[in-house]
Amino acid sequence: MPVENQRIVGVLRPEVQKQVMRQLDGNATWKNNDTRRSVKERAIEEYYELIEEIDLDRNIAFLVASEIGDILYLALKYYEIGGEPDTDLNFAVEEALAICEITGIDPNHCCLMKCLRNDYKYAPLIQNNGFNMEEAATLSKTMYAQIMGDPAFSHAWLAFGEQITHD
Repeated sequence: MPVENQRIVGVLRPEVQKQVMRQLDGNATWKNNDTRRSVKERAIEEYYELIEEIDLDRNIAFLVASEIGDILYLALKYYEIGGEPDTDLNFAVEEALAICEITGIDPNHCCLMKCLRNDYKYAPLIQNNGFNMEEAATLSKTMYAQIMGDPAFSHAWLAFGEQITHD
């Protein structure tokens, strides 16, 4: 296991890592289309979105936690598919974890929230039913916005997150 991944593994509980891997293994669209490069690029994009959320100072912890979850989730995926140690990705992970330490946000909760949100946002029926990546993403995101969307998910997470995370 690359040294850069040790920090993630040391912070994220094994059961959280298993949930991320379960989801990644169960999504045919992602499995068939994601590459080390595309996953790394998305993780770096998520880092910039995290910085933007902090700079906007909207005081919406859900949005910051969501971006942290994206970074950690994608970093785990990057290493799972054989990514080599990467300075930029490592920097994004370290910054996300530093923000967790400063704010008291639990990185495990961020990843679990990401997994649960993905279960709603990227429905397995759509992701595993022969659509290409663009079609699957568009249809899933459109349906998610129609039936729930992030504002409703955020409220539900605040109401049930403690139960879901078993803390």
